[in-house]
Amino acid sequence: MNLHELTIQQAKKGLEAKEFSSVELVNAMLERIEKLDADMGAYITVDSDGARRAAAEADKSIANGEHLLNIKSGSRDNSRVCYPLLGIPV
Repeated sequence: MNLHELTIQQAKKGLEAKEFSSVELVNAMLERIEKLDADMGAYITVDSDGARRAAAEADKSIANGEHLLNIKSGSRDNSRVCYPLLGIPV
């Protein structure tokens, strides 16, 4: 299974069924970004550490029986507005 090919709905179901972890899903997506973004230029800034921290927190929540609330996706247009507010360079 190629995690980077899953739809959001498939990813949600896989996480809930514990077929893979949030960290595994995030790492697959980050690997895909690293592989392709040099040619595509789709991202200005990729917060890999923040994504991995959020994924680890999501895995803890799921392990504690909490429901998965959301799955984040990349957003190129919002980065110029939101990232400076968070102290992330654009």
